[in-house]
Formats: sequence, C-alpha cells, structure tokens
Amino acid sequence: LGACCITALVCEFPAISAKPSTPRSIKLFSSGVHGNNTAIALVADMGVLESGDTMASLKSALENPDFHMAMLVHVGDISYADDRLHTINSVIWNEFMSKLQPFPQLALYMTGPGNHEAQFNFTAYHNWFHMPHAESHSPSPDYYSFDYLGVHFTMISTEMDFQPGSPQYEWLE
Repeated sequence: LGACCITALVCEFPAISAKPSTPRSIKLFSSGVHGNNTAIALVADMGVLESGDTMASLKSALENPDFHMAMLVHVGDISYADDRLHTINSVIWNEFMSKLQPFPQLALYMTGPGNHEAQFNFTAYHNWFHMPHAESHSPSPDYYSFDYLGVHFTMISTEMDFQPGSPQYEWLE
C-alpha cells in the first residue's frame, strides 16, 4: 500500500437514548500518517426511523475531500425491522436498504447481525447480506473474518453461542 493513513469515523452515542442512532458527536481517529487518507466508518443501531443523523454524517464523510471512505462496517441492529408493530418485516428492510443505497455504491459495506436481525431466524439478514464466511472457513454466515487495506477484521456474533466448545469459539480459536 505504501504510505497510508487509516482513519476510523466513530459515531459516539449517549449511554441512554430514546433515539438509538442520534449521535452525540462524530470523531475521527487517525493513525497520524499523512498521505492517502483512508477512512473506515463503524456504525450500529441505525434502523429506519431514527437513522437520519447518522445517514447525514456518513454522507458528509463520503463527500469529504480530505479522505477516502473505503469501508462502512455495520456491527448489528441494522434495520430494526422487529421494532415496528403491525408492519411487514420485508417492508422495513426495503425501506432501510433504500435509504442506505448510496453508501454501498461508494464504499465496501460489511455487516454483522445483532439481536434485532434475529426475527425469523435471521432470514431477512441472510437474504440481504452475503458476507465472506465460507472464505474465512466459518461454519456460519453470522460470523466471519476478512482482510482489507492491510487490516484483519473479525466479525463475531453475540447472537450465536460463543462459549468454549461452541462452533463460533472453535472457529475463532
């Protein structure tokens, strides 16, 4: 890669909030190396109804000429499809993915399931996202690892057993 600066864009949230995706602040953490500034954004708990601020922050970061956002890592609780009563799960997923559409076109989008994806045995999550579990020899599509920009990423699932002796634990070892 040569001289590269990897920056992490982190949205900091209040400890207790009625709006799970309303960030209190946005912080950029940089490796301090100047040159090709590459950003990796980490998000969680977005959903359809309360993701406006986070989506705006991500859009602003994607349009920032000072660095290139190479990847968006979404670590669970993606669409909150299980939070809206009397609404069909797939309608919420479609609405969320429509809002998210510009981002995966501009940056790599990697996900991991959270407890709000567990509805119907993670079916919607598995239909929307195909992460590289087979390539990382994971026995489950819910946890995997990959290399990107010289960094090894491991996505684990707290929704699957990870106690010693479990498939996830054995894979991670």
